[in-house]
Amino acid sequence: MADNLVIEVKGLSKTYKKGAKAVDNLNLIVKEGEIILFNNKFKNKIDVKRNIGLVTQEVCVFEQLNVIENVTFFCGLYINDKATRDQSVKEAIELVQTQDYIKYKPSKLSGGLLRRLHIACGIAHKLKLIFFD
Repeated sequence: MADNLVIEVKGLSKTYKKGAKAVDNLNLIVKEGEIILFNNKFKNKIDVKRNIGLVTQEVCVFEQLNVIENVTFFCGLYINDKATRDQSVKEAIELVQTQDYIKYKPSKLSGGLLRRLHIACGIAHKLKLIFFD
């Protein structure tokens, strides 16, 4: 294994319930500095970024914003339409079960709730691929 290996996937397959194969025995190696585009669907870099999420080990949220404001901010980086953004934010907050804390600032959250907020910020824009560090 190379020192600069970032991602290695061996034999990945995904079959949907109705039998349709999305991925069949995928092998992929991505080295540091490489950019891999899987198809021509994405017209520009923002389209790529819009479909990828990252939740880092260190929680990265704005202390001066409350839960809903944080999720709305990060979602708004990729979703401009307010109605769509508001719905995505609501769904992300419900998924991580922080709807009872939407007015809380991060400093008032427990460690677990803070982690959930961080995840909601990373997934709210309806991505297709997420990396957890």
